[in-house]
Amino acid sequence: MTSPATANAKSSYKIVKIETYSTRVPFYVKGSGNVYMWNASHSKKILNLKNHPRSQWYRAKSVILKHGSSNRVYYKLVLGGHYRFWQGYVRLSQLAKGYGPNYSGHARVGYYKLTRALQLTGRTYHNKVVSGSLPKGTIFRAATYVSKQKTWLNISLDGLSHQTRSKLNFMLYITSDLLYANKDLNPQAPNYLTPVSEPAYIIPAPQRDNDAKTSPNWRTDLYPGKTSEYWDQVLPILRLTTDGYVEYYAHPTFQNSYLSSNDNPTASEKITHYETSGNQTTIYYANHLDGFNDQRTGSNTDQQYKLTIENQKKVVTVNKRDANGTIFSTTSYGQFLIGGRPFHSLDYTDD
Repeated sequence: MTSPATANAKSSYKIVKIETYSTRVPFYVKGSGNVYMWNASHSKKILNLKNHPRSQWYRAKSVILKHGSSNRVYYKLVLGGHYRFWQGYVRLSQLAKGYGPNYSGHARVGYYKLTRALQLTGRTYHNKVVSGSLPKGTIFRAATYVSKQKTWLNISLDGLSHQTRSKLNFMLYITSDLLYANKDLNPQAPNYLTPVSEPAYIIPAPQRDNDAKTSPNWRTDLYPGKTSEYWDQVLPILRLTTDGYVEYYAHPTFQNSYLSSNDNPTASEKITHYETSGNQTTIYYANHLDGFNDQRTGSNTDQQYKLTIENQKKVVTVNKRDANGTIFSTTSYGQFLIGGRPFHSLDYTDD
């Protein structure tokens, strides 16, 4: 959208053209000299961008300012993140398109499929280095992010099945980072990765879990019943993994139903096929999954059993009150039916 406008009459600068943008594009300051941000009439300096090397700026609009007989292009920049109080106009010739050398962020979660085996190195919570090779065809959840003007990929190994992790000697709670692209804007996936849609059987992250928007490490576990009676209750865990397994842990080790790296599933089957209709997904596998009301299909293939997973698209909310009846926390539980049996997703609390 373009339109003419007139600047403050006291200014020797005149706006002759304005263009606004519907998408945010990042820009940073070129060089290390003074670069000033001005108000719209170019009569007042707002700040010196040189003194804010870690701030990331985004273009909101462009203007052509006429000063004397010359026209110059300025960009209106706004500060990234939640702090929007700094904004103003900076001359285009002093800016470069992209993320600044000190910027780290812009994480985006997605799913990827390997077109060949991939050697990975990761670190445990205890800073132990581990390595292994993910086989061709593996689907995993990961987040691209920008750092040092390149794009990187943070891979979540927690979402993989116990079968895959045990072959690699990878424990739980390990992530691995690798270079995704040598640029920070519009990066293309390397040829050994194919971006794919989230598998339909994956349990979605809680809607109010903001970390799930930028981190691939959120949990996709389900627990029997509609709610947990108390916070440190140990419940069995049902997991549906990114590499296509349904796993059941009848006796997890830790409180809060967190898995230990030493926990083995009491039942596990490879998902060989799945179908989706509305809020219900049906997964197929070769053998009966102990502990669940799956159904025989009559097939003699690797799809002899099927199990329905219904996302009821609702939550059960529990308020906890003190002795005076005042609510001190509210916990919500996503509701699912697994083979007709009630399960709930990872609860989250508003304290």
